[in-house]
Amino acid sequence: MSKRLKIVFIVLGIIILGGGITTFLYLRSLKAPSRDALEAVPTGAFCIVSSNDFQDGWKQLNQGNMIWSALTETEWADKVRHVAALSDSLINTNENIKEFLEENPGYLSIHCTGTDQLNYVFTLSLPGKSYSDQASEFIRNGAKGHTFTEQPYINGIISTGKSATGKFYISVCEGIVQISDNEELLRAAIDQLNKRNSLLNDKGFVAVRKTAGEKSVANVYVHYGKLLVLLKRHATREFHNKLDILNSFGGWTETDMNLRPNAVMLNGYTYASDSTANWLNIFRGQQSQPLEADAVLPSGTIAYTDFSISNFSAFLSAYDSYLNKLGEGDERRDRLAQLNTNYGYSPEEHIGSWIGNEVVKAEVNIPGEGLKPVAVISTVSTSRTREKLESLRPQRDTGAVTAPLDSTGIPVRSVPVPEMLPATFGEMFSEFRECYYGITSHYVIFATDINTIRSFIISAEFGRTLRKDRNYEDFATNMAKDASLTFYVSVARSTDLLTARTEGGLSADIRHHQDLLKKFDGVTLQYNIGESNLHYTNMFLRHNPQSKKNVASLWETQLDTTFSGKPSLLINHNTKGLDIFIQDDVNRIYLISSTGNIFWKRELNTPIISNIQQVDALKNGKLQIVFNTADSLFVLDRNGNNLAPFPVKLPDRATNGVHVFDYENNKEYRMLVACADHKVYNYNIKGEKVEGWKIPQTENDVIAEVGHTIVQNKDYVVIVDKAGKTVITDRQGATRLTLKENLGSPVKRFYLEPGKDLARTRIVSIDSLGNVYRLSFNDELERFHFLDFNETPQFEYTDINGDGNMEYIFLTGDKLTVFNQDKLTAMSFGFESPAQPWLQTFRFGDNDVRIGTVCSSANELHLLNKGGAESEGFPMPGQTPFSIGRLNGGSELTIICGINRRYLSAYSMP
Repeated sequence: MSKRLKIVFIVLGIIILGGGITTFLYLRSLKAPSRDALEAVPTGAFCIVSSNDFQDGWKQLNQGNMIWSALTETEWADKVRHVAALSDSLINTNENIKEFLEENPGYLSIHCTGTDQLNYVFTLSLPGKSYSDQASEFIRNGAKGHTFTEQPYINGIISTGKSATGKFYISVCEGIVQISDNEELLRAAIDQLNKRNSLLNDKGFVAVRKTAGEKSVANVYVHYGKLLVLLKRHATREFHNKLDILNSFGGWTETDMNLRPNAVMLNGYTYASDSTANWLNIFRGQQSQPLEADAVLPSGTIAYTDFSISNFSAFLSAYDSYLNKLGEGDERRDRLAQLNTNYGYSPEEHIGSWIGNEVVKAEVNIPGEGLKPVAVISTVSTSRTREKLESLRPQRDTGAVTAPLDSTGIPVRSVPVPEMLPATFGEMFSEFRECYYGITSHYVIFATDINTIRSFIISAEFGRTLRKDRNYEDFATNMAKDASLTFYVSVARSTDLLTARTEGGLSADIRHHQDLLKKFDGVTLQYNIGESNLHYTNMFLRHNPQSKKNVASLWETQLDTTFSGKPSLLINHNTKGLDIFIQDDVNRIYLISSTGNIFWKRELNTPIISNIQQVDALKNGKLQIVFNTADSLFVLDRNGNNLAPFPVKLPDRATNGVHVFDYENNKEYRMLVACADHKVYNYNIKGEKVEGWKIPQTENDVIAEVGHTIVQNKDYVVIVDKAGKTVITDRQGATRLTLKENLGSPVKRFYLEPGKDLARTRIVSIDSLGNVYRLSFNDELERFHFLDFNETPQFEYTDINGDGNMEYIFLTGDKLTVFNQDKLTAMSFGFESPAQPWLQTFRFGDNDVRIGTVCSSANELHLLNKGGAESEGFPMPGQTPFSIGRLNGGSELTIICGINRRYLSAYSMP
């Protein structure tokens, strides 16, 4: 069988201990129609699929099931199709056989053979001896395009069919027809049939078979111990101990399969014997509980296992009984006795005094760290939990204590008892032999390093949890509300986890199929443990290629207090990458590295009112930072020190942000700023007022930055006051143009539209009602009304599609609208929550300009492409205006924004 067939079986089983999930992909493909042919199904199968109507099931699968449609991208799907088509042809050879098989099941069994082979046997019973005698004729008529050779074997015949697509084998023995890709399997099936030692003699299989529904598309049987053989052949040696639990997890599971267009549902029962060691029986007597830990698990959780424990003492007793049956009870008792001697630790006295009803083991993607294991245990009292844990700490050990991690001041301490978790809960928690803990909400978080707990707590504080993830929230509606055990995997994000737990060529095969995995948003397997030997089992898998990408931050840096402004990206002249400059709400400024480290911070007395700009004041390749507050003009070096003689006190209160001009690109900078005395001042990089500057005067305050353009080789410095009156000067401040027409007020910002002459060079702005004014340099005024706005909209004027024509962009409330030069709607977009009054365009190329805004209340950053759709991966988490740039100087773009108004976060651009 093709190696590709192995992938889908192994992929999910390696993540979910005891899941049986690996089988669903292949079982979709084949349904067998027949009489009870179980006597011939080889007992070594780890998965068996039966169907009471093979043809109908095959039809359902091929008519619109998106899971099967996605799987047909793999090489093994052709083989599945071939076998199914062959079986279908055999059935259609004779109407009597067809009618018979519509009411009697057939079986597909899947086997692990050789060192790394997966093989199948397809088993059908014929309706009578006369049909058995004519089986060879049926086979030849149904399997057209094949050549056959026959050889007798015991009481039957084995035929080998060959065609251009490959080889298969068919046996006919005592009225049973079997098809396989492995001759030895067929021989074993015939031997078994003659010895009358079949699955019908297996107590567990018989028990779950009685629960099988007759009207489902198919019935799926999985044996956990035999599944273990397959998984161990492809899992890393380090993961083998985790997989060993499958050997005693339970016996057989039977689930009834039902199909939705985009999902597979399996519901049934798992058999766990009282007389042998079965891990599921540990949870007998424990009441199933609602799953609640997803309220604190980070949205970057890849997989989790959730146990419901309503009676901790009963759990400990049942676990001891389980280990005794395995012959491992003495080892655990010795281990706990040693911990009691060394630390005074007793599971019941300590964990039992504070444990709630949930124990969770999760695999979490930690930004900058990768995959990390996390244990989460609910608690009935956080104070008692901390008291009991710390009571175990030797007096000489003060524990690992960090500074407060977040605004709640949650500390992290080392767990004082090594091996506490694995000794109490078993091998599944073996990573936590030495670990740390922190407490948030009513959960204790355990991890092997401090950063993992830090990231976990920050995610919980920000509300970036699994439960609030849109994909998971929607997926979870298909999960049982109460369960004894829940296994969950985010399939689309599982590639790294799978490759870390597999070896040989399988890791490469998984990566080869990672696009296929991304088409499945999640899979869950749940058990409700009853008092009998049969435990209710359900599984759900969904195909969802449109699911939103779960975004994990690259890093998060906490500022001293809240901030609400946009982070500015500045060139680092040492690394050629970008640093981040930001001011918080108490006017403190920070320079932060591309990896989130704070280079420096310093106090300012007042807020910055300008954009942050850079200059090379000393003309030596080292860049300085320029900005102004209402009273001073600043130039800082990259260490945060003032470049003398700055800061320069302004003559009056500044009314606009300083704009730096370098007319000749020769680093002879000019810094123009308007003040409340209605004068526009000009400073050089030495902090001196420029000699010869005429100091233009306006009638009203100037709020908008001063602009500059060149028309027919002449410089035009443009000053517009808030009433819309325009002053246009040359470089020396002398009046160059006098315009009588005024723009609409108030003018807070304007755009210069360059042209070949004065008539085609324009100043563009809006008034308080959102009307657009376009004033040419030859004093021609145009006024456009696009929409009736209830409030002054945010406005941008730029070419978003690269056609050389400017577009008018309006944002107000929950609506963004773009108009072209013909005043026609070019695009519109509605937000689910009101957008913040901030609008920006980002240029990624001549024909790739995107529009950014923020919906703070929904914690969403939006980036719209020129077609009016969200860019891939958006909306992303965020609550402040954002910047996008190549932080490390390479090709990868990074988004910088604020989260929770206190953390600066970085995300990779999707």
